[in-house]
Amino acid sequence: VADEPEGQASFALTSPSYTAVAAGEFHTLALRSDGIVYAAGSNSSGQLGDGTTAWTLAGPPTMVSGLTHVTAVAAGCHHSMALTSTGQVWAWGNNSQGQLGASITTIPRTTPQQVKMLPAIKAIAAGCFHSIALDTKGYLWIWGSNSYGQLGTGSPIRNSSTPLQLTSFQASEMDGRDDFTLALLLDGTVRAWGNNNQGQLATGSTSPTSSNSPVLTRLAGISAIAAGASHGLGVKWDGTVVAWGANSFCSLGVGTSSPSFSATPLTVNGVSIPGPAISAGRYFSVSADDNGFGPPNPGSVVAVWGGNFSGELGIGSLMYSCRATTGGQYPGYPASWPVYLPRGDRGSLSAGGHHTVAVDVTGKVVAWGKNDAGQLGTGSSSGSVWAMQTMFP
Repeated sequence: VADEPEGQASFALTSPSYTAVAAGEFHTLALRSDGIVYAAGSNSSGQLGDGTTAWTLAGPPTMVSGLTHVTAVAAGCHHSMALTSTGQVWAWGNNSQGQLGASITTIPRTTPQQVKMLPAIKAIAAGCFHSIALDTKGYLWIWGSNSYGQLGTGSPIRNSSTPLQLTSFQASEMDGRDDFTLALLLDGTVRAWGNNNQGQLATGSTSPTSSNSPVLTRLAGISAIAAGASHGLGVKWDGTVVAWGANSFCSLGVGTSSPSFSATPLTVNGVSIPGPAISAGRYFSVSADDNGFGPPNPGSVVAVWGGNFSGELGIGSLMYSCRATTGGQYPGYPASWPVYLPRGDRGSLSAGGHHTVAVDVTGKVVAWGKNDAGQLGTGSSSGSVWAMQTMFP
């Protein structure tokens, strides 16, 4: 692994280059420009999709079996999803809560299986144990765990292995994590449902939603959303980043570790003019920051804040940060030499359990943080507090 960022002078695209990444709890998916998906890390439930349960650890990433023409990927805690150009959804890995949408079975799958009974889909997202799809008409389809009402159907069922449609609103974006779900509506408002014990629904209180149905949050004028383990993020139309929910290890980025949680949105300290890429990990958050865009900078930089137990902020240390700072730095360089992200690419940055993965402006996959399962795809099981180039082919 080279210490000096490759392509810093010419920024020529590699062939083939990567277009999107998705970080799960202990695994990573990377979508190549030719529509092929590669995976690295834990494979305890077959979430790497290569037909085995062998982890990559110190080996290179493996190709997901049988998938072509993929346009988007999503990673749950122990399961994976892919969307194809024909609007089909495929899923593999852990299925203990029905998160693969395989009708009546909860058997794990080591290779991708098509999720049946869905219309044409244009976007996907994965919670820890549930899955979400957005159809071409703007309606959500959701399946998997419903332990806290995160399916949003108003039903007390524990889980569903069959996709269920939500028809009370139309959305443009959605996200989920451990046990709650967010949806961004066409008018810039946000609906939320599921666990609310630390204010992660942004309703102004921690009261549970007794009906298990989506509720209106205190968010408006929003252009992008992200769900962490127990906190949420939103980008406002004016470029402000707001956060709510648990503030464990400064995951809200408000400049201090107090309050311990907030049921109302608070402004993240230090992010300015963020790009559309925003993602929330377990106790940390990442965003593309366009503040430094323009010559000689070729693209967005990574803004990071929150917990940093395994180097998931990529700042060269294990210090957590209560305000946004430049992350994803290369070893041996100051903050002026970070990873540069392609501008306007929402899938170029993803926060996992304790690791971060990004696609840089050269089309390469870079990663940092925890690597005990080989989830960084670097050919080693050693973690990194710096951005490292990977072995994604």
